[in-house]
Amino acid sequence: MPMPLRLPLHIPVAVLFSLLILAVGATISIYHFGETRLLIEAANTTLFRDRAEDVRKTLNAANRAVRRSFILLAASPLADANTRAERFQFLPELTGLLDADPLIDSVMVGYGDGALFLVQRAGGLQETGGEIRSGAMGVWSVIDMDSSDDPGDAVSGLEYVFDKDLRLIRASAWAGARIEPRLSAWYRLAAASDRIEVTKAYDFQHGQGRGITFARRNGSSVFGVNVSFVRLGNLLAEQPVTPSTRIRLVAQDHATVSAPGMSSGTPQNLTAGGDRVIESVLTQPQGNAATQRIESAADGRAWQVSIAPMPGFVDEAWKLVVVTPEDELFAEAIGCGSVPSHLPYWP
Repeated sequence: MPMPLRLPLHIPVAVLFSLLILAVGATISIYHFGETRLLIEAANTTLFRDRAEDVRKTLNAANRAVRRSFILLAASPLADANTRAERFQFLPELTGLLDADPLIDSVMVGYGDGALFLVQRAGGLQETGGEIRSGAMGVWSVIDMDSSDDPGDAVSGLEYVFDKDLRLIRASAWAGARIEPRLSAWYRLAAASDRIEVTKAYDFQHGQGRGITFARRNGSSVFGVNVSFVRLGNLLAEQPVTPSTRIRLVAQDHATVSAPGMSSGTPQNLTAGGDRVIESVLTQPQGNAATQRIESAADGRAWQVSIAPMPGFVDEAWKLVVVTPEDELFAEAIGCGSVPSHLPYWP
């Protein structure tokens, strides 16, 4: 009868000891991972709270700037200016209103005879010939259109470009279609009212993106202040985020108000993972309080979702939505030295 195989005692002891070491190491790693995840979530919560407060202050400041603009415009003789020369006397006043807030895209006056006077930032003139002479860079652009019985006539429209000191750089015929203020929604709303009216979001006729217009009647004229959602998106883009993070301001109907890179000619790209996560989150019931949670995408990637209520313009209520993949948060923390690099990441 064969003798049973007997291993030396030190072999099973060594195996058991190795398993014990592995179990202890795994337990420590899991514990540290849980603690690290809590720290990262707490840091992300603080970051989002600060980001939401910045956006809230920006929107409130824009609201106040627009209200102040109409207080100043209410007493302005610009409403009664009949000639181009008279209108240009008020250029310093209007550029000052634009300087009051970065979200104000332009200020305009629509006259009862169909004339239009619009002042805006010169925008992309640096790339399109704004630098006309040495030391002269276009900062302000003025579109001035005399009254015309033919709304399709653009000959009476001129565009002027000024430098920062309001010195004329160039004057040329307005290249776009004639802007007839009396046919515009902002003019017609305000002309029938004695208070400030606000349009729905639309693509600006003067070609500077998308936004809304605050308008108020002054005699037979109407003052309009355009607030740019494209400029708002540019401010959102300045927020420190990871590469795949998506930020959006959405309206009550979940339509996108503003997002980084948004313009009137650029439809929203919903192919990225973060965009799909936002679309999915917005279809779920939402409360009015700030919330944060983890959502799993179709590819199994985990995303930190943060939502906060925002004050929209006038009586609207918006929401700030930010989604960030957890693996990128972990990578950022490791890169900053907040997380030991030897710790594993389990999504």
